[in-house]
Amino acid sequence: LFPAGAFGGLALVIALAEANVDSAAVASPLFFGLLIPFVAAYLTDRTNNWWALIPGGVMLFLALTTLFVDSSGGEWIGALFLFMIALSFLVVYLNNRTRTWALVVAYIVGVLGIAPLMATGGRDAAYFGPVFLFAVALPFFFVYFRSPENWWAIIPAGSVATVAVIAALAIAGWIRNANQGGYANALLMGGLAATFAVLWLRHSKAWAKVVTIALALVGVASVFLASYSQIL
Repeated sequence: LFPAGAFGGLALVIALAEANVDSAAVASPLFFGLLIPFVAAYLTDRTNNWWALIPGGVMLFLALTTLFVDSSGGEWIGALFLFMIALSFLVVYLNNRTRTWALVVAYIVGVLGIAPLMATGGRDAAYFGPVFLFAVALPFFFVYFRSPENWWAIIPAGSVATVAVIAALAIAGWIRNANQGGYANALLMGGLAATFAVLWLRHSKAWAKVVTIALALVGVASVFLASYSQIL
């Protein structure tokens, strides 16, 4: 299938070139031809030939890139590249649920794929920072709500989500000067206090009570001493 796909793709490339097709799409048949053997390998034995999804995903990306590069912006091509890699690893995981490493890779690369798309929005691209932070917090929320025994996961989930909210408010221009910075500190302390309050009230962690009260007090102080937020 490799020589068949390669030579068949080259034949189409030559035919398109002879037809004076002036586009990067001329090269796409070659990559589609090279994709066929990997698809066949995977479909023949999905258990042992899961590896074929990775080079197959790369070939599909190259085929789609050459097909649409002249009509799409570079940001879309960058996003497509990352999404194709994420999709390849996602299928690897779905083929065998014990390969959790593949799911992690798929999730991380998929989140990174959002960045090039947001770049098309001009100033809105700055919001990728909060989006990325929320994406980091999401798996911890999933782990926490999946089982009560995973009480520890609420700490990174709540902490990172709180920082993401503050970053989004700063980018939106709601946090600009020293006084507003004090309110940002209050929001940070409040978010952290709420996080540990969950451990205190829902999981009966005595030590979390002390942390919750201390953070809450610092949060309140941040409001009344907003002009001295940097010192605080």
